[in-house]
Amino acid sequence: MPRLRLYLFLLGLLFYVGQFRVSGMETSASLSVYEELQVDRDGDGFLDVEEWAAGSLPDDASSLPANGIVVGSKAELLAAAATATAGDIIVIEDGEYTNLQLAWNAQGTSEDPIVLRARNVGKAEFTGVCQIRLNGNYCVLDGLSFLNGEPSSAVGAIDVRGSYCRVTNCSIVHFNGDSGYLNTDWIGIHGSHNRVDHCHFEGKNGVGPLLVVWRANDSPNYHQIDHNVFKEYTNGGGNGFETVRIGTSTHSLSSSYTTVEYNYFESCDGEAEIISNKSCHNTYRGNTFYECYGALTLRHGNTCVVEDNVFLTNGKSGAFGIRVIDRDHIVRNNYIEGQRGSSSFRGGIVLSTHVTDPLLVEYWEVRNLEVSNNSLINCQQSFIYGVGNNGNPPHSANFINNIARSGLDGEGLFPVIKVVEDLVEQSYTGNLYYGSSVGLSPVPSGINYQTAPNLVQNAQGLWMDPSGRGAQGIIRLYEEDCGPVQRVGALDRVEAWNPLPRGRVWQTDFDGDGFTVLYEFAIGDSLFTGTTAPQPAIIRSESNGFAFLFNRRRTGIAHVDYSVEMTDSLELPNWQVIAVDESLTQPSPQSDLYDLVYAPVPGSVGRRFFRLRINDSVSGM
Repeated sequence: MPRLRLYLFLLGLLFYVGQFRVSGMETSASLSVYEELQVDRDGDGFLDVEEWAAGSLPDDASSLPANGIVVGSKAELLAAAATATAGDIIVIEDGEYTNLQLAWNAQGTSEDPIVLRARNVGKAEFTGVCQIRLNGNYCVLDGLSFLNGEPSSAVGAIDVRGSYCRVTNCSIVHFNGDSGYLNTDWIGIHGSHNRVDHCHFEGKNGVGPLLVVWRANDSPNYHQIDHNVFKEYTNGGGNGFETVRIGTSTHSLSSSYTTVEYNYFESCDGEAEIISNKSCHNTYRGNTFYECYGALTLRHGNTCVVEDNVFLTNGKSGAFGIRVIDRDHIVRNNYIEGQRGSSSFRGGIVLSTHVTDPLLVEYWEVRNLEVSNNSLINCQQSFIYGVGNNGNPPHSANFINNIARSGLDGEGLFPVIKVVEDLVEQSYTGNLYYGSSVGLSPVPSGINYQTAPNLVQNAQGLWMDPSGRGAQGIIRLYEEDCGPVQRVGALDRVEAWNPLPRGRVWQTDFDGDGFTVLYEFAIGDSLFTGTTAPQPAIIRSESNGFAFLFNRRRTGIAHVDYSVEMTDSLELPNWQVIAVDESLTQPSPQSDLYDLVYAPVPGSVGRRFFRLRINDSVSGM
């Protein structure tokens, strides 16, 4: 068997006082784990972990798991779907499947979901008038392609009615039909705890949001929409052409808790609201918007977080950044560059007016807004206060550590702030607005307009301030970073600071315990039982110039090779190997289940980032 290679990337800050922290963790005795699995080596459509669990051979295409069903026609597909039970895996052979209408009522479980998967990603093509409805729970659609057809009704190509379902690696492209514009969405999400990830959506031209979360009542949803490509939504000239909408006005004052993160949007020109938020407590994180007409709009609902997003408009007419309505939102660590246009409606960050005693469909008061650590570069209108003719100005906002820099591109200087109706209450702390007039008179304390920020253009072309003001640690996504991924290929390394590097391959977490299958296999934990949590590696710093890392061994592994690498920068990482091979290890004083890996830290003690690479040689799989 080939060597099973497990990469564990450990990130933390090693300070002089000896404290070692892991990015995103609350305790120094935690591990940030990023790993990937070469999941279908024999190309039979069944993942290696599925074949391991069922006793079939993951490197022999003729050896299929007992719960595996292979179909090669529409009739076979419908028959298999009708009789599928928990744990079944239906693999669809490459080919064209025309006019499929599938109302899938199957019921999986948390430990045994039911999977409907293309043998090869994108090669099972659904054309004509097609629709799949997931009416059951714990069902997975994987790798299907809807191409040049049309939905059979307004509920779209894929309609997720159940809960705990997943749509992954799928594509819907030019699914508009030939009879003019259709009033339909492409994918609708109901229920709760559903996920849409690594999909590709392109070429919608008719009214209706491309992807919409439908809320039947005020119950929370906990959906996740991540690592998808949204591309080329034709401008519709009015409302109802959103690329993504979360909720409707009817239930907009209740919490959805939906997360939209690490998606790539390009030329999504349907209307002024690229994303339309219409519920509370949602998170929009790490998305990249490239030359999109419109904005990420908090239209209805309160207490949402918009963070770590990148808006690159390239001067496109009608393109802007973030529009805010309602209360208690947080807009932080976003990067907005190149907004153009003098309309009172469009700017980098736009605050709306509100009506008195608003109805659910009307404009609610901006109050207690936090705008912090955002970078607005070469925007014609970085901030606009009080857009819309709604009768009342925005109420209150706090602006903290933001950068607005005009004139870097030599195209002219524009006021940083355009005031249509001024905020009733506003505070400023640590902001740097430079290159043009501020737009407020007198200029409030908390805005430095006399000192140019020391901006440095990073490898992705984004302007960063090394002092820590403005957006920090921002990652610009490209189309190839998102969308469907192939299951067969070399093991990929996922760097912890980058949520989705290019060429990423499959990862999965069948039991939903937060640990992916490869990691659980490597340390001997159950792959399919969420109640048994693996013991993660532990990292710790000690004195005398050494970093100490503990890794739990899997029983039966005769030999483990370790190497420890270090860098002092994540913006321009230059990883260097500081220690290598088993001479670094000794039994841990805490437990004989762990190896103690220790590495000398070269140079002066200061800010450091570490990663530990573990190579396990495993036989008998």
